[in-house]
Amino acid sequence: MGNTKSKNTGGSLQENMVEDLNRSRHKRNAYNLTQNSNLLRRTNSGRILQANNEKQQPKYTKTAQHFSGGVAIKLFQGKITKGNSNTDFKTEAAILGKCDHPNIVKLFEITKVQSKISLVLELCDGGNVLERLPYQNESSVARIVKQVCSAVSYMHSKNIVHRDIECSNIMFATQKEDSEVKLVDFGSACELETIPNVPGAFKFLKEKTGSLTSMAPEVIQGKYGPKADIWSIGIVAYTLLNDGVGPFPGTTK
Repeated sequence: MGNTKSKNTGGSLQENMVEDLNRSRHKRNAYNLTQNSNLLRRTNSGRILQANNEKQQPKYTKTAQHFSGGVAIKLFQGKITKGNSNTDFKTEAAILGKCDHPNIVKLFEITKVQSKISLVLELCDGGNVLERLPYQNESSVARIVKQVCSAVSYMHSKNIVHRDIECSNIMFATQKEDSEVKLVDFGSACELETIPNVPGAFKFLKEKTGSLTSMAPEVIQGKYGPKADIWSIGIVAYTLLNDGVGPFPGTTK
């Protein structure tokens, strides 16, 4: 799959911000989210739940302008304040707002749900790539890896590094057998700081982040760049071809 852009439903971070919910009580229940809502996954910064756009409230959400049906709500824990670890919310939202690729989960809008700052995301309900093991042949795995490579190539062209590519962060968009995959969870993603007047040059990243089982050695050493994502893709490919068993089963660095 090439880097063909899909129809733009994102926009800038500011464009995706909805007005303060205190100004409209209608928006408080714009998304049907209850204690029984399906928990899709947990992240370091919060929970991701499945929700629906309330039929009587579509005009109060930007999502309804582009999409009707289920969505994924990422609820961030705590308040988003300067110095709080959840300031990663702003980075994640800004990065997703710049991405428009068929194999990258889409950000529809930013709002408050249950008094928590939340990202309203494209729903990927086909499960992660580990949940369909074992794959019948290498071509099935190759198809997945090709789509992930397309997404990563697109991100790197925008100086964005995911930094947490692993099997659980690669989701099937639907439950159909031929579903495309989507790269999700941009909580560790960042933008490279480029060096002026030096094409292709950037300042090395130093933060140790991501999943240890798919982390490149350079990340552990604290000096790395976009190629760390390529290492992680290799781990994903090996794991899927080896029925879910990764190449490095050790418990230490």
